[in-house]
Amino acid sequence: MRSPPAQRIFDAHFHVLDPAFPLVANHGYLPDPFTVADYVRATEDLGIVAGAVVSGSFQGFDQGYLLDALDRLGPAFCGVTQLPAATPDAEILWLDSRGIRGVRFNRRRGGSESVEHLEGFARRVDELAGWHVELYVDSRDLGEIEPLFR
Repeated sequence: MRSPPAQRIFDAHFHVLDPAFPLVANHGYLPDPFTVADYVRATEDLGIVAGAVVSGSFQGFDQGYLLDALDRLGPAFCGVTQLPAATPDAEILWLDSRGIRGVRFNRRRGGSESVEHLEGFARRVDELAGWHVELYVDSRDLGEIEPLFR
């Protein structure tokens, strides 16, 4: 058995694609499976000790796969999910208790809440649970949503 690498790495963004949970085709695209076991196997020699599992457009608003992945990976890992803006506060707080730490707006490929809810929802999840917001945006489109950042 090899000794672990000296560095300790936080994997800031990866997807888990477990066929046990539903996927939604995104413009006809469905990614190949990549389970927690696949992730652990693929990264075992890299020194990854923590990370953020991020919901993809092909997972819609499903939380089952993400909660399962976090349970399997352990408390050093957190989740970034996609939620509708109408999600009740109690559900956001429950997801926070399960390790979710951010909400994703996927402007590039869809599958998440629309950007018109970005400012209000971002403020709400920050005030309620201290969550960050992740944007998946083509940089050429930043100009048209720049007023939201101000």
